[in-house]
Amino acid sequence: MSRRFQILSSLGLRIIAMVIMVIDHIAALMIDFNLPINSDVYLLMRILGRIALPLFIFLAFEAVRYTRDINKYVRRMALMVMIMAVVIAMMEFVLHISFPPKNIFIDLISGVMLVYFFLHPKKKNWYYLLPTVYVIITTILVYGNILYIPAFMLADYSWFSLLLFVGFYLAHLIAKLFITRSTGIKDLNEPALAHIEQFHTLYIYLSSVLLLSVNLIWYILDITLPVMTWNMRLQSYSLLAAIFILIYNGRPGYRARWLQVFNYAFYPLHLGLIALVLYLISI
Repeated sequence: MSRRFQILSSLGLRIIAMVIMVIDHIAALMIDFNLPINSDVYLLMRILGRIALPLFIFLAFEAVRYTRDINKYVRRMALMVMIMAVVIAMMEFVLHISFPPKNIFIDLISGVMLVYFFLHPKKKNWYYLLPTVYVIITTILVYGNILYIPAFMLADYSWFSLLLFVGFYLAHLIAKLFITRSTGIKDLNEPALAHIEQFHTLYIYLSSVLLLSVNLIWYILDITLPVMTWNMRLQSYSLLAAIFILIYNGRPGYRARWLQVFNYAFYPLHLGLIALVLYLISI
């Protein structure tokens, strides 16, 4: 794909993901508060909402590639896990939402630590695998009806989000191996790779292909496993995110300290605000 069509920076991808996520959460919470909504409109809003998760995970993987301090990044994620836990608990126990959202930052922190472990195997930070183990075990316990675990302690998309992280990591790995063999240059770091146009083009193509592959795997699980819920089945529409990944230019876009804070705060703030407004409308 020509570079002139790659018009979206990381910031552009994030804005699209945020807008789509708000649309999705409005639809989901309107049902939770028993507010009237046309069934076709509801379905369309939820389908559009499936695009957000792959974009956020792709951006998280990009952040792992370029971060200078992974421990600082993980600490920020851990803080967001706790903040989201408070927001979700209030939605469930104060606003009495029957099916509150789960904690998306558990998905993100587990995936971030998993792919960092893969990207830097020589560091042997085995404890970075613990969040992934937690997600797998809690998912089995809940969907196997073995143990009740509150929503704020559960990953929102569990195995699906982990598959996406692994898919984007594999896309990066394959693209890097190809460039290494074609150029003969070993140990190319991320800033060096960012300036190789062939790497970027191959990377976004492979990311889109791996996204489609993950959705194919998910579809197969959907038709074979009886525990798949309607929301989980809807995730197959996340393949639409490939459209936006294909026009990603690899640049960060506008950056500022306030924007970084806003990016983290947006998720709990918008979710809590939507829930509060719809609750007031419903009473």
